[in-house]
Amino acid sequence: MSVSHKVAQQAPMLIEQFIQSLQQGSVIWTPQSSAPSWQARRVSEQDLMIDWQRDVSVQVVNMARAGNPIHGGALFRCKQDTYSLLQASALSKDEHINGVRPGTITQVSESKGLIVQSKDAAVAFEAINTAIGVLSGYRFSVLFGITSGMQLESMPRDIQQQVTPNQPVRQGD
Repeated sequence: MSVSHKVAQQAPMLIEQFIQSLQQGSVIWTPQSSAPSWQARRVSEQDLMIDWQRDVSVQVVNMARAGNPIHGGALFRCKQDTYSLLQASALSKDEHINGVRPGTITQVSESKGLIVQSKDAAVAFEAINTAIGVLSGYRFSVLFGITSGMQLESMPRDIQQQVTPNQPVRQGD
């Protein structure tokens, strides 16, 4: 989103400069290269479904970032509902608890927020989109009765059905 905001701030000036250059005849047109170009495919909703058995902490964080703002973050399931994880951070591998199943909520506290064990390390849920608004991990836990020891459901990305979060997400223009 920060790139989007920066581009929006610079766009009027760039358009004005382009129009002036066009009027002065100083624009140099260059044909597009015919060499093959490679680009990543567009991120889909299925790419953003957190699979706790497969995804490591950095993947979860990157999924949340990749899904914003178009898809509203990464998708996770809790208590048979689907929510959007808008912002998360991977904690140090020192905070990994051996023997704890990935997707287990290991900590809920006002100071640390909502901490979930991933395949390799813990992930702090910082912002979650719900039907009642965007909540911090801790606030989400309090309002939805989430406690340490609960298990978040995996959402394997190979499923065919589309899962819609309980809060509609505004699509980009």
